[in-house]
Order: sequence, then structure tokens, then C-alpha cells
Amino acid sequence: MSAPDVNQVVLVGRLTKDPHSRQLKGGGSVCELRVAVNDHREREALFIDIATFGNRPTHAPPT
Repeated sequence: MSAPDVNQVVLVGRLTKDPHSRQLKGGGSVCELRVAVNDHREREALFIDIATFGNRPTHAPPT
């Protein structure tokens, strides 16, 4: 489900370490992870930090 004013990105890569989930003071949750994606133009890897908020961390596959 995406809103018209929100961009959607699909990244295909490798996790550089296990995702880290934690509870926030307000009762929500956050999951932080880093993905390595190959950049075929530069022949180097791009390291992308990702944080998901709300219910998304509970839907991440187990590590």
C-alpha cells in the first residue's frame, strides 16, 4: 500500500550484519539494518542504512 506522495524503493542486496530491533519510549518499535548493494557502474558496493518504524519491524523475517 503506497500513498501517491510516497516513493517506493526495492533494494536487492546483502545484509552486512543482523538487523537490530528495539522498543521506543512511546511504545513503538524500530528496526535498523544495513544493506550492501552492488553498483555496476562503479564496480563498488553501496552501503545503505535502513530504519523501519511502526509495525514493519515485527514483520521482518527472523534472522
